[in-house]
Amino acid sequence: MRWITKIDAARLYKELPPHLEAMVRFSLTTGLREANVTGLVWNQIDMQRKVAWIHPDQAKAKKAIGIPLNLEAIAVIRHQIGQP
Repeated sequence: MRWITKIDAARLYKELPPHLEAMVRFSLTTGLREANVTGLVWNQIDMQRKVAWIHPDQAKAKKAIGIPLNLEAIAVIRHQIGQP
């Protein structure tokens, strides 16, 4: 098993197109799986409380999950506002 370092992540971001960079950055900061990130909709994000909610039917364990959003995750979300 290998953990990605900040240096490795920075290198990875440079190689990705912008829309994938945002997705990977969000995934790495939240620990969410690709399916959870791509399936996330605006009403699952609470910017006031800085948390995203994964519904039970979207979670591997079939239980609702509250995901804390750090500053980087919030920045990615804010950048996506108004994007198609």
